[in-house]
Amino acid sequence: MSWPGLNTVASCGKTIAFVNGWRGLSLAMSIHPQIIEKEGKKEFAVIPYEEFLLLQEALEDYEDLKILRFEKSEGKSEPAKSLNDVLLLEIKN
Repeated sequence: MSWPGLNTVASCGKTIAFVNGWRGLSLAMSIHPQIIEKEGKKEFAVIPYEEFLLLQEALEDYEDLKILRFEKSEGKSEPAKSLNDVLLLEIKN
């Protein structure tokens, strides 16, 4: 595929590691971007769709983790509740 004024630079494989620091959980994946230049400058990076889906899922998981950590830090002053207590409250309401 080509666009006027854009040149394709050879694809290269890179490995990205996502580490969230929690119990050593990590996700390593290889990405294979195709870099497209315009007037000698890197303009776009195109990746295979499967790699895009993996990146999208990892970013969504990271956003969920940030929300969880924020909510957990906000509730530190509140007493802990067991799952049974929470379920009983749901049934009563």
